[in-house]
Amino acid sequence: MMAYIGLGSNLSTKAGNSEKTLRSALSLLPNFGVTIKTISPFYTTAPIGPFVQPDYVNAVAHIIWEKDARSLLNQLHKVEALFLRERTQRWQARTLDLDLLDFDSLVVPDADTWERAGRTSKAPDGLILPHPRLHQRQFVLQPFSDIAPEWVHPVLKCTISELLAALPDQNVRRLD
Repeated sequence: MMAYIGLGSNLSTKAGNSEKTLRSALSLLPNFGVTIKTISPFYTTAPIGPFVQPDYVNAVAHIIWEKDARSLLNQLHKVEALFLRERTQRWQARTLDLDLLDFDSLVVPDADTWERAGRTSKAPDGLILPHPRLHQRQFVLQPFSDIAPEWVHPVLKCTISELLAALPDQNVRRLD
């Protein structure tokens, strides 16, 4: 199955700064059964939420996964744990954040639940696909568009280019 994952970090780890952390996490994914097809350029972005924290480094990877979406999410959480990811507060600084953005264009569990999850300020308890807020986040859409500009959101039926055009600038800058 084809999937897209979002990667983010704004805290240093044993691997180094945020960019090195993302590169290290990407190098570990094949050990967890993930086949990487394409990796976007890296971007720097301002954090979201009420906390004062460093800027993020973000990217998107196009991958192949041979099992179901839930098992992929579990593997992504295992990789996050290797980088000491903590999940104590929403929008807190992160050593590593691996989000399952899309899995074979599936809508999980259904479009109504997806829509409700995108409106709430709390993190969803279960697996929601596509990621319920990816269409609101330039730091996801910009790198996503670099590797899959014609991808169509399975609920909104819009391409990434159309979703990006609908957003105000969120100060997302490509790293050289």
